[in-house]
Amino acid sequence: MGDIDAQIEAAKQEMVDASTTRDAAQNRLVDLRRVKELQDTEHAKKVTGVNACVASDYATMCCVGYRFYFGYEYTVCPSHGNDAGCDCAEEEWAFVAWGKDDTELMRLPQSRMWSQNNSGLLYLLHGIGQFINTLPQPKKPARTRRFDVTGGAGDGWHGAGDPC
Repeated sequence: MGDIDAQIEAAKQEMVDASTTRDAAQNRLVDLRRVKELQDTEHAKKVTGVNACVASDYATMCCVGYRFYFGYEYTVCPSHGNDAGCDCAEEEWAFVAWGKDDTELMRLPQSRMWSQNNSGLLYLLHGIGQFINTLPQPKKPARTRRFDVTGGAGDGWHGAGDPC
C-alpha cells in the first residue's frame, strides 16, 4: 500500500508543477485517492471479515456467513405476502437476512421498522437488530466489561440483557 501513498504525494506535487495542468493533476489525485480507498476497503474486508456498502437506495452487509440487505431490490406486499413481483401499490421495500446456505431467514417490510430520516443504513441496522433478537439467547447471561463513562461512579459491569 505504500506505493499508492507515494503516487498520491507525486500527484500533489504535479498540482504545483507548471508542466501539468491543474485540472489534469486534480483528476489524477482524485483517481489515486479512490484507488487507495479501495485498497484500504479490501484490506479491511480481509482483516475483519465484514463487507458493507451503502448507497442512496439500498444498504447491505455480509459477515460470518450471514447477508443482510435493505432496499428496493427486495419487497414485501402486506396484502399478498412476501412474493416479489406483486405490482400493487402496497408493495414496500424490505429488509432481508440470509443464512450461510443462502436460505432466507427473515424479511421485514419497511413499515415494520423505524428510521428517523428514512436512511437505508438505519433501516439496515434496525433490521439486523430485529434479526439478532430472534436468535437463541444464552441461558445464563454473560458478564461483560463495558467502558465506564461515569468517571468511576459506576462499577462498569453489566449482564448481557442490560440496555446499556
